Amino acid sequence: MPHLSTQTTEKILKLINLKSNGLNERRPSARDEAHARPPKHFYRKYQVREYTVLKHNCFELINKPDVSTHIIYFHGGGYKKQASTVTWRFAEKFLKQYPCMVTCVDYPLAPEYQCTDTVNMALQATKHIQSNNPDKKIVLLGDSAGAGLALVIAQQLAKDKASKQPDKIVLLSPWLNVSMTAPISKQLDKNDLILNIEHLHASGIAYAGKLDTKDPLCSPLYGDSKDVGPIALFIGTKDILHVDALNFKSKAEIDGYDLSYYEYEEMQHDFALLPVMQAETAINEMIAFIKK
Repeated sequence: MPHLSTQTTEKILKLINLKSNGLNERRPSARDEAHARPPKHFYRKYQVREYTVLKHNCFELINKPDVSTHIIYFHGGGYKKQASTVTWRFAEKFLKQYPCMVTCVDYPLAPEYQCTDTVNMALQATKHIQSNNPDKKIVLLGDSAGAGLALVIAQQLAKDKASKQPDKIVLLSPWLNVSMTAPISKQLDKNDLILNIEHLHASGIAYAGKLDTKDPLCSPLYGDSKDVGPIALFIGTKDILHVDALNFKSKAEIDGYDLSYYEYEEMQHDFALLPVMQAETAINEMIAFIKK
């Protein structure tokens, strides 16, 4: 797909009107089950292995034999939406540009499931992959809600002293605080053409279930990341979640987290999934971080 200018991309986002037709508009009955599975061309281009963990699917994609890196990918969608064509395309960027395996985890979604179910499945999937790939570099990758989940999994592994920490953690536009209590200016709310504060707040409550929305299992901003592996965080300044990304950066500086922080001026939420030049730059930086 050719790169578009930032201005053209924003015009398209305004026409699509994602901000109004947001996360809480997608009910379970409206989900497109086809997008929960890899696109058909993946089965022709890559070696695809499917298996289940706690009755939920994992899709292992391999671009070359005997690769040394295994990326575990958690897609975004406010913990309510399945993978989409855009998220599969994002996963494929790594398969095209880096010799690796990528496992896409189709984790449990709200409102049928809550945070404890999602974290348990994602944690078990991660441990399963670690045990079956003892000699490979393990990378946790996530965008938006999936990035928040990736950090939660890293924090849970760090709490379990018997578990191995992932070698790298890559977070794109992470949803670090589902309580949405950080003050967000009217201008930032206006600038973000994708996320809607009210929709996020409702999604956070649905996902938390019986837990407080500030519980670290839901909101890793409030968890302990001192003993997790090296983290790379990518965020745009037009993203509502930029506020809590800055809060996490400040916490990292105080508590000594191993954090590499990449801030992109004028970029929207999940900008690395959009057809803009900055997306290519960010993905190249992610791969460079993984290689280090």
